[in-house]
Amino acid sequence: AKQKSMKKKAIAEKVGEKTHSSTKEVIKDTLPYLQVAFKKNKNFRDELMKELDLSKEEVEWLRK
Repeated sequence: AKQKSMKKKAIAEKVGEKTHSSTKEVIKDTLPYLQVAFKKNKNFRDELMKELDLSKEEVEWLRK
């Protein structure tokens, strides 16, 4: 459970840097939508992976 939480926080920090938002805001307001779009839209997924330099573990977390 702690590993999942760490992955979520790492992703939220990366998104927060790009969007000038706090990690907590991203986890609460943005991450749920990013997960849906990540799963459904290949172009979005590819761009997000590149833009945020996501690790393999972070990609796996977003796909869940």
